[in-house]
Amino acid sequence: MLLCQGAAAGTDGWMPQVLTDLWADVPVLRPLEAAILFIPLGLVFLLYGLRFYRLLVIVAYGLVGAVVGLLAGNAGGFHPLVGAVAGGLVLGLVAWPLHRWGWALLGGANFAYGLVVIGLMAGLEHPAWLVVLGLGGFVLGVVLLLRLFRPIIILVTSLTGAALLVQGVLRLAEVWPAVVGPVRGLLNQRPYLALILVLVLAGLGVALQWGTAAGAKPAKPEAEE
Repeated sequence: MLLCQGAAAGTDGWMPQVLTDLWADVPVLRPLEAAILFIPLGLVFLLYGLRFYRLLVIVAYGLVGAVVGLLAGNAGGFHPLVGAVAGGLVLGLVAWPLHRWGWALLGGANFAYGLVVIGLMAGLEHPAWLVVLGLGGFVLGVVLLLRLFRPIIILVTSLTGAALLVQGVLRLAEVWPAVVGPVRGLLNQRPYLALILVLVLAGLGVALQWGTAAGAKPAKPEAEE
């Protein structure tokens, strides 16, 4: 989900620069700290997304709330850590009783991002077309997740986990100057490699989660809970 933007922007520059610009607004997270957070979290999403989907929706919205709180803290003049804690708690607590709709919104965001990236890679640059693709992808993702809960949860958590894992590794590379240089050069020449890596890892996650789910007791439909 997160690296799709970088892959799309790679036509104009180095993908990790997009991530660097993003995290420049979140000063609490440095490269090593971001890697320590994203790599294990990405593995959990990638391998155990369906099993722990109720817990992971709290984590996902908690992270979103924390980032929003940090940015609000910087803009509002109060301590960003206070904003991060408050934002994470609020969105995390709200996501727990509304986990089904929470995942539906995350699924919509994934599909919207994916279609916009495909449009950019296909040469569509007019904002109106990108808005149409984004809105269409969002509606499609929400509907599919509500109708096909288990397979779409597996898909969304695998994509999210793969993106977090790759992003964590890229952030970790920034710790070592000898490593970040070659990585920067490679992704500057072939910006699509990060997206391909995310898709390959996501496919592996889907296969592993689906195999685990097939051998487990079927989950109760959400409508019956």
